[in-house]
Order: sequence, then structure tokens, then C-alpha cells
Amino acid sequence: MTAPAHPAHRPHRRYTLALALITALAVAFRLWFWAWQAPAGAVQPGDPEEYYRAALHILQGGYHDTGKWLRPPLYPAFLALMFALAGVDVRWALLGQAVLTGVGVLAFAWFARRLFASRAAGLISAAIAASFVPLASFGSVLFAEALFVVLIMLALTLLDGAITTGGWRRALLAGGALALAALTRAVALLFVPIAALLVLFLATRPPRAGPAARLGPPLALILGATLVIGPWTLRNYLVHDRLILVDTNGGISMWYGTVRSEEDRRAGEAAIFSLPNLADRQALAVRMTVERMREDPALFLNRVRFKLASLFLLQSRSFAVGDVVTISPRDEQIALSAGENPRPLSLLADLQYVLIMLGGIAGLCFAPAWHRATPTVAWFAFGVALSAITVAHHRLRLPLVGVLVPFCAYTLWRLPAALRALRRGPGRTALLRAGVMLLGWLLFFSLIVSMRYVTWAHAERSAVAGRQALARGDLAAAEAAFRAARDADPANSLRPIALGDLAFARGDLPAAAGWFAEASALEPRSLYALAMEGWLATLRGDAAGAAAAQARIASFGRDTNDFYWWAWNATPTAAPTRLVPGDATAIGHFLGFAPASFDLPAGRWTLGTAWLRLGGCGEARLLLRGPAGRPVSLRAAGQERTLTLSGADQWVALPSDAQACDPARPLVVSIQSPTGLLDLERAPWYTGVAVLAAERGP
Repeated sequence: MTAPAHPAHRPHRRYTLALALITALAVAFRLWFWAWQAPAGAVQPGDPEEYYRAALHILQGGYHDTGKWLRPPLYPAFLALMFALAGVDVRWALLGQAVLTGVGVLAFAWFARRLFASRAAGLISAAIAASFVPLASFGSVLFAEALFVVLIMLALTLLDGAITTGGWRRALLAGGALALAALTRAVALLFVPIAALLVLFLATRPPRAGPAARLGPPLALILGATLVIGPWTLRNYLVHDRLILVDTNGGISMWYGTVRSEEDRRAGEAAIFSLPNLADRQALAVRMTVERMREDPALFLNRVRFKLASLFLLQSRSFAVGDVVTISPRDEQIALSAGENPRPLSLLADLQYVLIMLGGIAGLCFAPAWHRATPTVAWFAFGVALSAITVAHHRLRLPLVGVLVPFCAYTLWRLPAALRALRRGPGRTALLRAGVMLLGWLLFFSLIVSMRYVTWAHAERSAVAGRQALARGDLAAAEAAFRAARDADPANSLRPIALGDLAFARGDLPAAAGWFAEASALEPRSLYALAMEGWLATLRGDAAGAAAAQARIASFGRDTNDFYWWAWNATPTAAPTRLVPGDATAIGHFLGFAPASFDLPAGRWTLGTAWLRLGGCGEARLLLRGPAGRPVSLRAAGQERTLTLSGADQWVALPSDAQACDPARPLVVSIQSPTGLLDLERAPWYTGVAVLAAERGP
């Protein structure tokens, strides 16, 4: 028989089981996000594409040293590892990332349990981290933030160990963890000397400790960071002949924060990126930033104010001001954009964010040991200051809000005891702490409150009435209400979008086109408005108008497979009898294709598995091209044909049994083949076969 567990072991066992359950739920929540955020396997423009390119270069034995700037290597190395294990497919890499960041909630539990000596606080901290929508959402997008937050939590936990023990080993590990965070996002690099100073002044040490006991831990922290970062810095010097500690993005980001106009941006970029050396680019950007600050310090300080507001603004503010880019009026994800979720998730994320901030501020103010809370305060203040002088975006606040999660957990854990103490009468120290807490709350609310919400709320009353009238089938009342909402909130692009959808439902294509044009003028990046402009042009037979709308989508890098994924289910156009993948008039009838590439004037490369939708009747034919010897499988209407590419253009006809004609059910053709790297620099996509055209007819 198994001996019964010792009573002292039972709480630990219950804690372990509860923590395992929370971790499993965290992974499940992130897998849910992955299931609808990552199915297209698309690489978004900007940071995601740069990380992806760097990962491919690592697989090839190098690094991406020919871009606009040098990126830190750890996140690309993680992607490269995922690619090596599961093939170069973004979907599976993001699956691994979702699982890893779900397990990362253990770091939040460890920090809270250690700092507050409470298993309950540790469990609450892990539960908050597990359910926090932004943290879960970033687990399945090509950004480094979710991994970075976990590393920062580990670094702060080890830093607390260095402070409480005064030991050099903990300090060495803390320096190494901070260095790993810096190799993920370089902002952590500048925190290393701050952390060393914190250890120097706050660490516990024996009375009458000598210089070795005082200086040993901070020097060990710096040594730990140097041992981790040093090899990367040496590699950068050998490659670029300049001292580049981690990356060259920071100085250029700082300059972007001083740009005054579109013309100013273009002129500055021309000067910076004309330099061949990446370190020289950053040095020039820093000089330009300092000069701009000296020229007009008042303007710089005014921008700092706006950047702080941008850093802390609510996610749902995008709906209030109408700058929604990637979410449709029906809360569909048009294309993946980190930090922009459908309206219900955005509202939930904002509620969680506000509660974490309020609870975190309270937890910091009432923390049992101020010197152990100081590293978190220092990191938060450091991050805010850095955003204020560079660029600010609510994506960048995730590592700041994340470190407040354990303190929010402490507040929730201690709240019953605090309420009991309040009934007995608070002491002077408690009143002082409460005053600081209230000041922190007021400062936070001053950053997130905006009069735009008042304008939005006034207009939304009419918009809600319009949606209710639309549900009743009263189109005239719906139009009147939507017009009233537009008049009350004329700067919000969502107002003309509602009128455009209504006009389209009525069959008034010219009016719908006018409304969507107004919406895209208010928000030039609105994928929904631009897609509808293109589809309306196609329905009117205006190929040039459709191409113009598609060109605008492509101009900011959104002509990718996640957009095609949404368009496949959303298109109002009929399946054509002839299509060229990538053409504006074919949008919505091809799926699983790479962006436009240098080698194809017309047509697109598949991403391994792709689909086409053809209308009409008769034989279906595809014009294919690809590497000689590559096998391709075509499937349609339950039939399959396999062929081997010759290396030249070749027309392929589908089996005769696949030619059944049903006007209500277009023919869907699937194309499947192995993939290979197209071109590392000019088109770094793993592609299968080029589909130059497809047609159906006699």
C-alpha cells in the first residue's frame, strides 16, 4: 500500500495541481487564439517580416544583416528552431510559441510566490497572466513581446533573489536573464546598469561588509550579462566593423519619434538608409534626434505628452475614433494585426488592463517590502521614459503592464484583510500609502480618458438604433439613424462604412462606392473599406478601379494570405470563369498564395496548399510553372490528378469527372505540392507552384 501523504506535503501538492491546471488553461487559451489568428500562415509586414527573414538566414547559417537595421537574435533563433523542427511554416512555429508562452505563466507564479511568500498570491498571479487577453493574443503572432515578457519576469525574480540574499550567484543569473531579454528586445540592455545599481544599494549584506561583499553582486550581474551578450556583440563587430551591442533599431526608432510630416519622414529615411553600414545609420539617426530636440525642445516635450497617452490608451479606442484597420464591421479578422482584436475581445482586454493597472498600483503602494518592489518600479519607469523619447504604441506597454500582474495578485489576495483593517481604522502609514495609490490611479485615468469617447457614445446611440432598424428590415429608418451617427461623429471611418454596407444591401452600388471612398479617406489603411471599393469596382466592370484599391492594400503590405483567407469567405463577387491569382478582380477566389514576387509579372506562387474557385461550365485548365521535377496534386469535385513539373509553363486540364456544372456551386480546385525557398533576399517565401492563370470553359 502507498503511504498517505504527510500533512505538511498536502498544501504543496494542492498548489502544484492548481498551478498545473492554470498552466493548462493558459496553453488552451493561447491555442484558441492560434486557431483563428494563425491559420493563413501569413507573414505580416514590418517587425514580423524582419523576424521571419532573420530566422531564414539563421537556417542558412547566417543572419539578416542587409535590412534597414539589425534585429536582436533570440526571437529569430526561436523561430528558426521551430522551422527546423516542423518545417518552414509560420503556423507551426506560432503553435510552438503559443504553447511556450502559455507555460510562461509559471514565471508570474514564481515571482509572486517569492516576493510575497504566498502560494495564493502565486496562483492568482498565474491565473491573471493566463487569462489576460493581450498576453494570450501575442502568443500566436510574429512578435517578440510575449516571449520578452516571460524573460523579464524571470529576470526580475532572479534580481529579487540577488537583492534578498546578497549572493553573487543569483546576481550572475539575473544578469544572464536580463541579457536574454535584451537579445529578444534590446530595450532591456539599458536596464542592466540600472539593475546593477539596484543590487549595489538594496542588496542584503552582513554588517561591516567589505568592498568585495558590496561590489561582488553588482559586478557579477554585469558579468552575467556580458557573458551572454558578448558573443553576439563580437559577431556584430566582425561583420559590420562597428561596435553594435545588440541591435541598431533603437536610435532609428528614437528619430521616428521626432518626425514632423510625411515629407520630413521621407527626407530623413533617404539620408539614414543611404548609408551602407547599419551602425552608421543608427549613429546618424541619434544625431538627427538630438538636433531636433535642440531646435524645438517645447515641441519635443509636447510630443512626449502625446506619446505617453498613446502608450496607455485603451485598445477599444480604435473603435471610438474609427482607426480600425483589420477588423470588419461583423467583428471578423481581415488580416492579423497585433493588438487589434474584435470588439468583444478588445472590451474584455481593456477591462482586464484597467483592473491590472489599478490593482498593480495598489500592490506596489502596499507592498510589504519597498526595497523588493523597487526593481519593478524601476523597470516600469524606465520603460515609460524610453517610450516617451522613442515611439509609443499600446503593443509596447505589454512588458510594463505584465510586471504589475503579481502586484495586482497581491492586492486581490490581501483585499479581505485590508477591508477588515479599514473597519478598525487605518494608521498614518496606511493613509500615506493610500494617498500615493490614489495619486497613481488619478494619473493613470488622466492618460486613458479622452473626450473622443463622449463623441463616440453620442453617435453610437444613433448607430445602435440604426442596427436595430436594420434587423427589423426598416432600411429607411436605418439609413436615417446611420446618417445621424455620421453627423455626430464625422471623423470616424466606421460611420460611412455602415452607410456603405446599407447602400450595398440595397443594391445601390454607386452610393456604396461613395461611402466606402469616404471611409478610406478618413482611415487610409482600412482593409474593409478598400476591399469593398475593389469589389464594387469589379461588380461595375471597372478593372482599373479594382486595381487601384488593391494597389493601396499592397502599398502597406497587407496583400497577404491572411487577407485572402478573409476575402475567400467574404467576397460578394461571383466566381469568374477565368482568373489570375493576385489580380484585383479575382480577390476572394484564390487562397493559399504568397505575396507578389519579382519573377512573376502575373500570377502567384502557392504556399504549398492553395485553392481556386472557378465559375462557368466545361473543362477546367490551369497554367502552371515551377521547378523541374516537383510533383503537384490537383483535386476538384472528388477527382485527383498528379503531375510532375517540367520547369516551363504548362497547361494542365482537370479530370473529366470534375467538370460537373452547377451555377450555384462553383468548382473549387485545390493545388498541393512540396515547397522550397523562392529567394532569400527578394522573396523569402517557401513556395510550391506558380499558378499563372486558371480558366473554365469549352
